[in-house]
Formats: sequence, structure tokens, C-alpha cells
Amino acid sequence: MVDRVESVSEEAIVTAMRLVFERMKLVIEPSAAVGVAVAVGGGAAPPMRLSVTTAPSAIHPPTA
Repeated sequence: MVDRVESVSEEAIVTAMRLVFERMKLVIEPSAAVGVAVAVGGGAAPPMRLSVTTAPSAIHPPTA
């Protein structure tokens, strides 16, 4: 059951992707970063139940 739906900006998604990479050393898809962006952006007030599903990313970093 869904209690509510949140939306986040593109900038918040990129920030969440960066946060996950810096803290967990994982590269995640933008769609996986949406839940993280909601959690760190204050959109989900405690107590909250939040599920973030990640999968191997198709994003490839530039090569030197």
C-alpha cells in the first residue's frame, strides 16, 4: 500500500548518486537514487519505511 508519493529534482537525484558513490563506492542508476534523494532531502519524515532497489549500473565512467 502506498501512503504518499514524493518527487525530487534532477539535481537532488545527481546529489544522491554522488552521495552513494562517495559513501558506499557504488555507482547506481538515477532511478535508484530517487529513494535516496527523498530520504536525505527530508521528504520522508521519521518513522519511515523506504525501500531502495539497486542493480548493476549501465553508467560507465570516462576512461583516461
